[in-house]
Amino acid sequence: MYRRKLLAGVGSGLGTLVAGCLGNIPTADGTSNDNDETEDETVITGTKFETNVNVPAEATDSPSVSYEREAGEIYVQGQYSIGSACYEATYDDATYDAEEQELQFRVSRKHDGSDECEEIDQLITYRATITVDGPFPDAVVATESGTGWETTREQFE
Repeated sequence: MYRRKLLAGVGSGLGTLVAGCLGNIPTADGTSNDNDETEDETVITGTKFETNVNVPAEATDSPSVSYEREAGEIYVQGQYSIGSACYEATYDDATYDAEEQELQFRVSRKHDGSDECEEIDQLITYRATITVDGPFPDAVVATESGTGWETTREQFE
């Protein structure tokens, strides 16, 4: 009689213990099944970068930033000089500073390795779409660093 109660109690306790442990087993992609994860983290899920596109006139002096909060998209566009023909337009991956609640994005230039370059001032127009998941950033800092530096800080409402 006492043996049945003991076995029932041990079985119940083991079931609870195993269920608690299984909730923390990593999945195939290395994430955890832990139900205690918060939904309050802003994550950059993608960046699309295009060059030689039409941009509005106000985006030719310094980067222009706009957004569509419902879609989780931030748009950065502008025009900057990359210098001689030996350079090509490039960008750094967008980063998010959780402490400042600020997204940072920078376009720049990369040398193509050529020894002889035609000395022309190439102006590059660009448009970037940065997709975020989670709470929307409070601000975006967009920087153009070609042959000069232009920075725009857009505070969102």
